Amino acid sequence: MEMLEKSIQNFVRTISIYNPKESVVIKRGGIEYHPNPIKFNVDKKISFSPELELFYGHCEIICDFRIHDKYTLKSMGIHLGNGAMFELFAAENLIYAQHGFSMINEKNNPNWNSGLTVIGTINEHDALIVDTSKKDSPIIGTFGRDFFPIIDSFSGLLDCFSLLMELVYARFDGDIIEDDAPSEMFIESLRTILKKSNPNDIQVENLINYLYG
Repeated sequence: MEMLEKSIQNFVRTISIYNPKESVVIKRGGIEYHPNPIKFNVDKKISFSPELELFYGHCEIICDFRIHDKYTLKSMGIHLGNGAMFELFAAENLIYAQHGFSMINEKNNPNWNSGLTVIGTINEHDALIVDTSKKDSPIIGTFGRDFFPIIDSFSGLLDCFSLLMELVYARFDGDIIEDDAPSEMFIESLRTILKKSNPNDIQVENLINYLYG
């Protein structure tokens, strides 16, 4: 778990540096890292892995707050450039992320693999899933009901998001769009950095299409 601990700390640090904090409609949340484990509440229906236990045991998710109606959201937004966003759910709100997947109309979905746990969404509708039944908690992306692997571990996911945010904001200053689509220069740069941490070309392409396709 030492590698995961380093990935978590780097992920939290990267978000604190690069994630946009100002908005006229949303008061941004964030992640507060606790060196010592903290207690967190999660619904008993949700499958957890050692990796998720470690993450939520050290990372307190502070949810975004909608200013106009004073409504606290169930997640925090991690901005990936020009409107692309990963919504990461707080531990106590993970049950809401399961709706439409492991839960249908407030009841358990009998056709759902109980080891799969949704922890967030891309652009509010494409679920990001952790396979808690397998070693290292590999990550699955979705387009509707199409499921595909995007990385072999939860630690790898955090590393990818850290690399991605640094690329988007440190190199491209948050502006990655050209002619209404991510620029070729950005996609090639992203592909290069992802391949350094993940040698699986199919997963790399899946992740790029998932985030920016």
